[in-house]
Amino acid sequence: MTITLVQCKSTGHPKPTQTFKITENSWKIFKCFSSETPESNFHQDVKKLQPSDQRKAQILFIQLGLRCESGQNLSFFYDKKALHDALEFSYTDVSGATVIDKVWRIRQGDLRLYFIYYPPGKRLVLLNIWVKKQDKLTSSEKNALSDLAEKVMKSCL
Repeated sequence: MTITLVQCKSTGHPKPTQTFKITENSWKIFKCFSSETPESNFHQDVKKLQPSDQRKAQILFIQLGLRCESGQNLSFFYDKKALHDALEFSYTDVSGATVIDKVWRIRQGDLRLYFIYYPPGKRLVLLNIWVKKQDKLTSSEKNALSDLAEKVMKSCL
């Protein structure tokens, strides 16, 4: 299975777009795609949102992109209620060791953006965005996120 990571250098599609200043020190944002793993198509996740939530998601992405430009830890810009770990997942790295990692969540209103930090360097991979009225993830949501995070880490190592 192939998962492709595509760097996000701007947001706001279709209009207006906001281009991010990307330097060696800034965080790089990636979206994941796979024809074999439909749950990894981040664009489809956004398209499934209601139009009002799509506009809120656009604002969330613009803010995230601008915050990533600085290269500072995201916790500098978000409090613990807005940015925190959502769940743990595990995968086997290239050396055969089991690694336990975290899926992170940015909470903005009813939107929940899920991502992982992706080594090496300052990279993060967007996994999913959902409208949630409560913070608790269902078992199926947890399984989908941890499976996708594991597939991203395994296929892109």
